[in-house]
Amino acid sequence: MLLNLRLFFVGLWAIAFFSPISAAATPEIDYGPVAEWVSPTPELTDVKVSDGAIIKSIYSDNQVRIGKNGEEIYSAYRVKILRPEALRFGNINISWKPTTGSVTVHSVKLIRDGVVRDILSTAKFKVIQREQNLEHSILLGNATALLQVPGIAVDDELEFAVTIKNLDPTIGDRPFGIGFLPTRDTSGAHRIRVVWDKKIDLKWQVSPDLEKPNIITSGRSKELSIQITNPKTALVPEGAPGRFKIRRLLEYSAFSSWAEISMRFWRLYQDASELEDDSPLIAKAASIASENDTSLKRADAALRLVQQKVRYVYVGLGSGNYLPATADETWDRRFGDCKGKTTLLIALLRELGIEAEAVLVNLAGSDGVDERLPNPGTFNHVVVRVRIDGIEYWLDGTGLNDPSIRYQPIPNFGWSLPLRSVGGELEKIRTPPFEYPQKIEVVELDASAGIEAPVRFNTQQIFRGARANEIRNQLVAISPDDANRALKSYWAKQFRDVEPENVEWSFNSDHAALVLKMQGTGKLDWEGNGYSGYEWYMYGAGFVPPSPKKRPSEQDQSAPWLVDFPKYSCWVTSIRLPENSTGWKWNFVSAPVDQILGGEHYWRRAAMRDNVVQSIMSRRTIAAEISRKQAGIIKEALPDFNNRKSYVYQKRVSSAQGGEEKNPLLAIGEIDWVTKSAHCNSSNWQSD
Repeated sequence: MLLNLRLFFVGLWAIAFFSPISAAATPEIDYGPVAEWVSPTPELTDVKVSDGAIIKSIYSDNQVRIGKNGEEIYSAYRVKILRPEALRFGNINISWKPTTGSVTVHSVKLIRDGVVRDILSTAKFKVIQREQNLEHSILLGNATALLQVPGIAVDDELEFAVTIKNLDPTIGDRPFGIGFLPTRDTSGAHRIRVVWDKKIDLKWQVSPDLEKPNIITSGRSKELSIQITNPKTALVPEGAPGRFKIRRLLEYSAFSSWAEISMRFWRLYQDASELEDDSPLIAKAASIASENDTSLKRADAALRLVQQKVRYVYVGLGSGNYLPATADETWDRRFGDCKGKTTLLIALLRELGIEAEAVLVNLAGSDGVDERLPNPGTFNHVVVRVRIDGIEYWLDGTGLNDPSIRYQPIPNFGWSLPLRSVGGELEKIRTPPFEYPQKIEVVELDASAGIEAPVRFNTQQIFRGARANEIRNQLVAISPDDANRALKSYWAKQFRDVEPENVEWSFNSDHAALVLKMQGTGKLDWEGNGYSGYEWYMYGAGFVPPSPKKRPSEQDQSAPWLVDFPKYSCWVTSIRLPENSTGWKWNFVSAPVDQILGGEHYWRRAAMRDNVVQSIMSRRTIAAEISRKQAGIIKEALPDFNNRKSYVYQKRVSSAQGGEEKNPLLAIGEIDWVTKSAHCNSSNWQSD
């Protein structure tokens, strides 16, 4: 995690405040009247809600005041409890970071049959200081204030108002934020209002589905406000990229450009990565240089040091949401978040003479960021990009046991912001389709002993990428005996009718591939009998057709469709069949496939020789999204799409029909699929 986005929602849910400030030793809650700058709450509305509703919203209001002393966020709401399930709204909590922020509660009222009860006259918030995410290695320094509203019951109305003041010590001179009005069918009036000093050059914009806000200039202040009443659900196109799903959004920013953000953050990381004259990291870098003779190997060694010798802990204390810990501090305490690990990695690479830069990204993707106002909270992670021999590599210090950077794919983050002294602009990360399958499953079966006899299984799975690291880290963390048991259990679930006898695993560091192997005995689900002949549908030899891309007519039909990108899988199956018996001969059905449909490449080949049948099949996504026109082609192509499973079968022959086709086969059992995965997608896969 890198940054906490300053975000506010206007709605009836619990309000969460995020600000880049840290917790004081003894945080306190203040109580007092609403400030003069706050506008009266929206007028009460009366609208019937659905019979199954648990709560009725009467109003919700978020107002923000921006000045030289930071931001004040006023939030208020009034709701009516309709069912017991909604009594949880009586548990009010406020979370904030108290060192440079404060909380003032204005009112908590309970309205029953028109009679208003002031809850604060008899009950107060209880302030606690606690970390709620320690199990996830997160240190935020948050304080939490809790109030259990006494006596709340069904048919009561609850009214609450609070103001939180924030001053960001790192980039507080450039206010920014976003807010969402309710996107679901909701009763009541809902408003966002922003007030700022005219000296602040504040830019704003709203999503296209909102009307233009009211803008008022008064004295030294400007303000905008936007309100919706009894909104209906905002429709979003199913399966569309993220940029098509933004609804009822208001954003503002005093940053003039993305380049300004880049320059500001570059200075933070530049200063934090400067090493002290007596830093032990200088000797570490010298040792890496002496033990590795190329820049690529040195970058690998530096990344391993940061990943394996410094544990991950997110540090949001003090100014930690934006300000990175120094490289020396991170190394000294042996823990850090993505910011601290990035400064450490940059410091090492600088000592090694390797060109590197910090780059802000979003782990969840950032589709449509180029259409947003400049906002540091857009990004929640930072990584390092290096250029070695003219090739770009992406290094993430928060990874664990990542393979050589030579085999790490270009990440699918979407947009990125490189941090540069002259200011970097938004860059689209061009993630190519996977060059190698991220999973290959090879199944060799020996059924030559006969239909009723046990079948020998010789299988392996090759993983690359995140899945390979996940499995590898699990296996290295347990004893060899436990790993053996875990692998047998894994294979038994993969093949229900097989008894795993020998299992093993290995990691090929040269090719960043995890290899799982299993040998065992089992049976096949033969269909048929001795009179009609037998047949067997082969493992991993039939495609699941793409789903038709269809949206309800009320949704935007012109929006493109997302594809599960990048993805690349391969299945290899070989079976040695029983000998041909009198009057019977083995054959197979498996039509070749080489088709691109809906942003995916489907490929399959099969052959038979000497009673051995082979099938090789792959499915590879080659585009991140497809157009409406391409989606329509899927619907047209589905009736002719070859989704039949490949199968072997016995056919009757006369004594004069001896012999069989001599098709060329791959020597599947002799192939190193780690290095020869090109066989998974090639029209020239067969060889004598």
